[in-house]
Amino acid sequence: MKNKMILEIDNKPENFSCVWVHLQDIEVIKFMPYKIVVPHSCFYKVFDPYHTKKETESRKTFVRRDIEDLGTFILEGYIKTMASSLGEDKTYYKWVIATVDVIEENDCLKLIGKVVPFQPHEINAILLE
Repeated sequence: MKNKMILEIDNKPENFSCVWVHLQDIEVIKFMPYKIVVPHSCFYKVFDPYHTKKETESRKTFVRRDIEDLGTFILEGYIKTMASSLGEDKTYYKWVIATVDVIEENDCLKLIGKVVPFQPHEINAILLE
């Protein structure tokens, strides 16, 4: 397990290819927890393919800064890289990553937050109100 990237939503395994990223305020939306686990051996492939992280900067700090600075754009790139790395070549959205609440670093890097179901018909209804 230490050498495999993992996505869990509500403590159940999911494919990376089934999530879309749209960071948002989730106060009024029903959400579920998610956890992404990335082993250190995959860090550069997923989070820093151009090796821009400073040696003195922790991996956790680097990823947090990227997400704070670039938001949805960078996180969606991470997710697409993970899906591609795992051979998930079909995209079928079931979930929307809404928040990144915690980034942990120990024997791997973990991103923990909240997802909401991907329901485009509900989004369209809200936009038309």
